[in-house]
Amino acid sequence: MTHTSSPNVVLPNFFDAIVHPDVVLPLILSHLLSESLWERRGKVVENMPSLTVPDPSIPIELFAIKRFIDKNFEHPHPQDVAMIYGYIDVAHEKGRFGDDVIDQGIAGLTRYIEFVQGTGSDRASWMLDALSEGTFPNYMYSTYDVIRAHRKHSQNRKSSSNGIVSCLDEMSLFCAAALTLPREMLYHTIMLVGPTHYTVLFWDNERNGYWFPSKRYLFSRTTWQAFVDSDFSGDVEGAFDSIMCETNRIISIRGSFDFDTGMSQIPESILRETMDDIEQLFGFVPPHLKAAMERPIVEHPSSPYHDVYLSMLGTTSREDALTAIRTAATERNERWAEDVLLAYRSIHVPNPERYFEAALESPLARAAAATMRTLDDAIVYVEAIPGRESIFNDADRIAMPDEVIRLQTGTERDRELLLRVLQHWVGE
Repeated sequence: MTHTSSPNVVLPNFFDAIVHPDVVLPLILSHLLSESLWERRGKVVENMPSLTVPDPSIPIELFAIKRFIDKNFEHPHPQDVAMIYGYIDVAHEKGRFGDDVIDQGIAGLTRYIEFVQGTGSDRASWMLDALSEGTFPNYMYSTYDVIRAHRKHSQNRKSSSNGIVSCLDEMSLFCAAALTLPREMLYHTIMLVGPTHYTVLFWDNERNGYWFPSKRYLFSRTTWQAFVDSDFSGDVEGAFDSIMCETNRIISIRGSFDFDTGMSQIPESILRETMDDIEQLFGFVPPHLKAAMERPIVEHPSSPYHDVYLSMLGTTSREDALTAIRTAATERNERWAEDVLLAYRSIHVPNPERYFEAALESPLARAAAATMRTLDDAIVYVEAIPGRESIFNDADRIAMPDEVIRLQTGTERDRELLLRVLQHWVGE
């Protein structure tokens, strides 16, 4: 295996997130460091009194977050993902992580595609053809400003002024926004994850539960029951399967619980409390979660993010978040804080070489290098990129090679990283 000593928190792809689910946690916090996102938050808060919430059981604050994500981002078809971001080479991923974990991820993808086909839809069938050829759309998960920089690639600019997203992007943005709500609103938040889909469950301090499974939906217990009754004639499992046909993981600020292996960074007592809360919200326990809770659970130490997230609840400004994270990274050398700054793309990190490790996992750069014969070819290629500006409008942040190629712009530092990666692949 190669380059797996540290999880790729800079720009994790679909398989990075399967192997290292904790990469979600620094990503969420990285959103809080975006000046642009805080500006948008201010506008959302300003417009909140004029919103009409479709059901009184939904808090206006949660509805405002859901509406912002729904109205401002585009969720592209897998073919469009491949066209914009390129393809993941499955054999390469097996070299990074081993056959077993990649095969397990592909098996989950296949089950999902077959489930969708069973409903009479062919919207996911194209992915089976891609997998049969040993490739997969390059789903990768990034901080808000990278998402926004790619908005020019959206198909409908009017409805995606802030960029194009995956389901994990949607959920991480929702979680980041929830951290800025008043502390007294939030009791507990988790991600309920399937092989191909990420969703968020949120409980307020009165233990009322809410489910954000996609841009289209935000359910309370009341609206979920209405959805089940009106669209599925009371069939709660059928309603759940229509959105999420399989679950295999819970991710929380304590870490993750893997249904298949039973390994959990979340204490079993909290898992059982969470299962009860899920049953209270949905009216049933998803069968894969129920089966996992009936098997032995192997507890592992919780992630360091538990205390971090609790301290971040009710964050009121970018400056407060940035100061806390930079202090932890540079003065106390806390790894979690460096991971957040890496996800945010700050050049001021204790171990900048981790950017090169992440940059090596750049499929567009690797494909470009395959067309080159000499190191001089790589120099000519980089010099031909016309733009000299940062995709962040900030020279103290770094873009990954594929972003420079895709957006055709980059600072001198961005170009140096791209050239170094090209020369690495050409030189092999």
